[in-house]
Amino acid sequence: MPKLIFSILCEKPIIDAKTNQLSLVGTVEQITVPTIPVVAPILLHVVTLWEKTVSGEERFKHRISILPAAPGQDPFVEEFESVIPVEKKRLRTCNGFGGIPINAEDIMSFIIELFENESWIEKHRIDVWITIKT
Repeated sequence: MPKLIFSILCEKPIIDAKTNQLSLVGTVEQITVPTIPVVAPILLHVVTLWEKTVSGEERFKHRISILPAAPGQDPFVEEFESVIPVEKKRLRTCNGFGGIPINAEDIMSFIIELFENESWIEKHRIDVWITIKT
């Protein structure tokens, strides 16, 4: 299974067409909303960098679970299948999420998991503080 090098939450990932360099605009560690309940007023992207751990092509399944700040609410889960091609050593993924409901002032978690040995294994957690503008 690939190794997770990093995962970052941001508003806008930009990949330069000529150099393939990644720029992350608006990294997110806190979301401030005018009131609750509300739908998050921004599009968020979870950007990850995976590194190949075997030779040849490496296929893997990963998912991102968003745990709401309000207790008792179901998480939002989206699964992805990715491939690191033979000629590459690393793979970036940029997964966008919009319309995330916010129902409490607390911590919202974005959990990056990898499917290994027939189960989901947490590889990284991005905690975002939800606050109400006063």
